[in-house]
Amino acid sequence: MIEFFKALFRFILSNIYTKILFFFIIPIIFLIFIFLFVDTKKGSLIYSAKSIFLMVVYPVQKVGEGIYSFSKEKFSLLKDKSKLIKENEILKQELGYLKFKIIELKDKEIENQQLKKLLNFTKQRQDIFNELFYITGKVIGISSDNLFDFVVINVGSLDGVSEGNFVINDGYLAGILTQVSRYSSSVLLVTNKNFKTTVRLRNTREIAFFQGFNKNYGILKFVRPEQDIRVGDVVETAGFDGYPSGIPIGIVDSVDYQEGNFFKTVKVKVFLNPTKLEYVLVLKKKDEKRK
Repeated sequence: MIEFFKALFRFILSNIYTKILFFFIIPIIFLIFIFLFVDTKKGSLIYSAKSIFLMVVYPVQKVGEGIYSFSKEKFSLLKDKSKLIKENEILKQELGYLKFKIIELKDKEIENQQLKKLLNFTKQRQDIFNELFYITGKVIGISSDNLFDFVVINVGSLDGVSEGNFVINDGYLAGILTQVSRYSSSVLLVTNKNFKTTVRLRNTREIAFFQGFNKNYGILKFVRPEQDIRVGDVVETAGFDGYPSGIPIGIVDSVDYQEGNFFKTVKVKVFLNPTKLEYVLVLKKKDEKRK
């Protein structure tokens, strides 16, 4: 047994780390264990030592507790900040979605108003639809060169329409169908210089020939000096081409005549606004069959 303790003592003294462990760390742990967990009588030597130890250790504990509390608070703040950032991003996405829905609803409201105008026209002009069908179309394309030349609508030969059919917008003549494919058609607008049709003046009943000129105006061609053409009179379809009369095109804006000329110069301000053209009615004769 004595040899065992001698060997153990030699082992302890042989290494600096075992010396530190045996003479410092283990005794300190032992003392801490006694001070913290062993109940001592008041007035005893161990009780006094324990009190002194706790008094010495208290500042260190206080600092450690402060560091722990500070670190915990900062970590909590960082965690809360990260959470708030994520919630803010989610709210931004939801706000963007709600803004999109509001815009979509407003767009639907505008579309609804335009469709109501077309419906009102069909109710007001029941005389037209005794002999004609109508098909509602939507503008899906515009002229790449000039917005006021033509537009493309989502109505084609499968819907039974054909070239020359009248196209109505807001109760006014918007143009006529020109190129018709199976699923879509081009509408030659009344503002196009190639648009021509026979018209009459609503009040004076004078017959004239209308031709598009630019985005705001058309002109009446071949108006003789003796014809009664007045500023403010409504220019409308004459009904000579198999389609109904009385569909407004524009209003006479100016009449000019110089002595010696063969014809008057008449400008017509058109009712159509191509920049707001979205929904139209295509008038189709009842005897036109689907192709």
